[in-house]
Amino acid sequence: MKRVSSVPHGALWSLMTFLVGCATAPAMKNLSAGQIGCGPDEISISQSNVYGQTASWVAECRGRTYWCSAGGGESISSACKEDTGR
Repeated sequence: MKRVSSVPHGALWSLMTFLVGCATAPAMKNLSAGQIGCGPDEISISQSNVYGQTASWVAECRGRTYWCSAGGGESISSACKEDTGR
């Protein structure tokens, strides 16, 4: 199941910092938490990459793996999709 969420404009500064190369595992955990239904403390992050205004990473929680990304111009959004092994 794929869920997409938009970030409120007030959070734009922290996400812009995230997207310009200061992407951290805690920021990725927080973005993933709203998408996959796990708390940030339950999530482990791997394979993180930042490309200009977009970022991608793998989030793992409760034995499940999710491919996540965030990016955008004026409206920043994030999405995670569960890896079903297909």
